[in-house]
Amino acid sequence: MPELAALDLTHTLTRLNTPIVMAQGRHDQVAPPSAAEHYAESLQAPHKQLVWFEQSAHMPHLEEPGRFRQLLAQVRPGLPARHDLGAVPGGPGPLAACRAEPAAPTFARYPVQP
Repeated sequence: MPELAALDLTHTLTRLNTPIVMAQGRHDQVAPPSAAEHYAESLQAPHKQLVWFEQSAHMPHLEEPGRFRQLLAQVRPGLPARHDLGAVPGGPGPLAACRAEPAAPTFARYPVQP
């Protein structure tokens, strides 16, 4: 679908007034990881979290259903997924990316672990 290649959500949907958790397959060729990261970084939201599914492409809910259900069970309205989903490899710790001034939006990346 050529029209999908030209779709740029950074200009279409720039702000949400609710927290958002984005589930992204690391091997997605329809919505490549670089595009997902770019959109997650540019989107304005009270809290935003990009959760990586390392063994998935475009459908993590079907490709890693157990991990996807775990993510859904751990996300609560207004809160990020629990920190025990894992830290960014080589990063400073699982919650470091969530720390920000109270009014500032936050951006966290957590790979989902079994």
